[in-house]
Amino acid sequence: MKSVTPEAVIRCEGRLATAAHVALVDPHPVFGEQAITAALYLRNAGMTAVVGDPGLVPDDLVRPIHAYMAKARADAVPIQTEVLILEDAMHFYDDINATIREFESRTS
Repeated sequence: MKSVTPEAVIRCEGRLATAAHVALVDPHPVFGEQAITAALYLRNAGMTAVVGDPGLVPDDLVRPIHAYMAKARADAVPIQTEVLILEDAMHFYDDINATIREFESRTS
């Protein structure tokens, strides 16, 4: 597993050189809104971003998403990517909607 900071993801607008289809975004308070912004960039770049403590994200969540996305891409089937915010990360964000609105106004 490769680790990249939210700042690095934001700088490259989520376009990472990786074969992964799922990104785990650590919601550590030090990252603040950057974690959500990074997750949104990853989603826009074609990954599913899971925001939560990487040590608590169950493998039985990540593996099926990765397998589904890999098969869809191999079959050239369009897929909708998402940002999943796990319960353990919710308390870090007072108003996620404001962060999302700001991000979408900048990137639209």
